[in-house]
This record gives sequence, structure tokens and C-alpha cells, in this order.
Amino acid sequence: MTDTITASQVGAVFSVMGAVQALVPLVGAPLYGFMYKATIDKFAGAFLIFTACVYVVVALLLISVNLGLRRVEERKKKAAQETETAEQLNKAPKAMTATDEDFR
Repeated sequence: MTDTITASQVGAVFSVMGAVQALVPLVGAPLYGFMYKATIDKFAGAFLIFTACVYVVVALLLISVNLGLRRVEERKKKAAQETETAEQLNKAPKAMTATDEDFR
């Protein structure tokens, strides 16, 4: 992760991640308790299906972020290669061409 953000942003990103990690149990525990109480008579495993759905959403997000980071890396590599090629062309010796003055 630190490869994709600047050094000045690392602290901010980690503080946001820490805050989210602290809030998840505060929201998750009551949500699961309410869901279990509401569905115990009809389908006791509803909270397990909900958990599976949450994991699927998280997996899809991870896959999309991973693919996005790969695209960014490919663009960076391509830009670096193009820059290197342009620099090599600029450093190459100029080809000598004959002009009209050379033949006079």
C-alpha cells in the first residue's frame, strides 16, 4: 500500500484504517444481534448467509483494487519505457545528411 501513496499520506491512511477497525465492532455486534433475534424463528442461519455476502463483497473489492493497482503499475512501466526510449533517441548521434551546399 505504501507504494501507491506518498510518504506524507501514509500516516493519514493508517489512521483512517485504525478508526474503521475500531468502529466495525461497534456497528457489527448490534447488527448481528438484531439480525439474529429477528430471524431466529424463521431461519436461524440468516446471519451466516449475511456474513457470507459480506465476505463476497470484500473479496470483490479486493480483486478490483488489485486489478486497479496492476493497471497503474503497468502504466508506470510503460511511461518509464517511453521516457527511456525518448531519452535514448535524443542522445543518439544525428545522422549526417547532404545539403545542396555540400555539392557546390
